[in-house]
Amino acid sequence: MTVDVRAIRHAQAVAKFGNFSRAASDLGVAQPTLSRSIQALEASLGIQLFDRSPRGVLPTQAGTVFLSHSARVLDVLTELELDIDRLRDVEEGSLDVGVGLHAGSNLLGPILGRLASVHPRLRVVAHPHPWQDNVERLRAGEIEILLGEPSHARLEPDLEVEDLAHEPNVVVCRPGHPLLGVGIPDLADLLRFPLVSPVLPRPVRRWLWEGAQLDGDEALQRIGVPTIVCEHVEALKQIVMASDVVGLTSGSLIGAEYAAGQLEIVPLGTPPPRKDYALIRRAERSQSPAAEAFAACARVVATEIMAASLADDARLDEPGGASE
Repeated sequence: MTVDVRAIRHAQAVAKFGNFSRAASDLGVAQPTLSRSIQALEASLGIQLFDRSPRGVLPTQAGTVFLSHSARVLDVLTELELDIDRLRDVEEGSLDVGVGLHAGSNLLGPILGRLASVHPRLRVVAHPHPWQDNVERLRAGEIEILLGEPSHARLEPDLEVEDLAHEPNVVVCRPGHPLLGVGIPDLADLLRFPLVSPVLPRPVRRWLWEGAQLDGDEALQRIGVPTIVCEHVEALKQIVMASDVVGLTSGSLIGAEYAAGQLEIVPLGTPPPRKDYALIRRAERSQSPAAEAFAACARVVATEIMAASLADDARLDEPGGASE
């Protein structure tokens, strides 16, 4: 019996999605190609792996046994590929990087630009996904290193956090917004208006419910905060500029709109917690030369980000800035 590794990956994808069309899309192959691959695998094994019905695709009893064993085979192959990559020169390697959607807006580009200038033949694939998706991919070995906000990762014993940089979070609104006439708004004033933000990390959620004298995360959920969850930075800014919705985002991401008078920073009495950026890895795992090169470039870019953040703080504290 000979089983192609590609066919194993195909079977795992069909089991994961329960649907040939979605599995084919995830694998980047045509659905007929995937169907033929599964049929050939079943013929080679002499067993039926899946029951097909209009409601979806489910593993048979034999399929469940095959999927369990073949998943371990793929784990071993993944570790083998990583070990081989670690033995190669970084120029010949490849790297899969997970990136938080907001971190990718202002950190990933400069890091990859610097990395490409130092190691022009290194192949890098960036995977922008929400936090939980990225962590699952990291644990599964689909990505080797993750760039993102680290508050959740600090609570996970199997993850290792290397702090890189931080910058101010700000609450923004359109010019002429009613909040700007309040003087120094508090969080109760803020929460009278719809709030758009990315998925809120733990420190920001705590800031909101403590400042507004609520009784925790469940209270935020009951009153529908944030009103709009938006991981797309440009869309978040457009929402705020077009309505009375207020937005929570990183200060560096609204610099151009602030300078052009399209967005105002709400002068809250209690400003939001800062935005932290970190590299996140699986604990006690050695890194490939490619991952180490990425981390080295990230540290340089983080230093530049911190310097720019200090300059922004100084600008906002000048007469006429948001602190007045």
